[in-house]
Amino acid sequence: MGQATSPKEYIEIIQSRTVLQPVIDQLEDLTPEEKKEMTMEKFSKNYLDFNNPKGTGLIEITVTAKTPEQAQFIALEISSNLKNTLTTLGQKENSYLKNFFDEKLKEAQKNMELSESKLMAFSQSTKTFLPEGQAA
Repeated sequence: MGQATSPKEYIEIIQSRTVLQPVIDQLEDLTPEEKKEMTMEKFSKNYLDFNNPKGTGLIEITVTAKTPEQAQFIALEISSNLKNTLTTLGQKENSYLKNFFDEKLKEAQKNMELSESKLMAFSQSTKTFLPEGQAA
């Protein structure tokens, strides 16, 4: 589990319903029926063009729309939705990692307590004590 690490993964996130559906819902030139039938693939094909120069982590997105204002709106909304989506993914990942490490810590503490009790039992049965315990 991890956040997107390659341009291809970022492009997949950009083309996801989470990022694109709010943009589709706000487009004024689409009828409610067109919005309902619009798939993420169709929207990407009609409005977006992606370019990833080889050997770089850059993604160039060209937005094609009926007006410059609409293209700017789409670009800004995609940018905002992408940022929110990546933030949410990061928070989920951090939560997952915290839970994972909390469980590992509990397991380690349990193992340590079990080992301590076995050591005490061994010490009592063999009458072998730690040096600081003998001094007291």
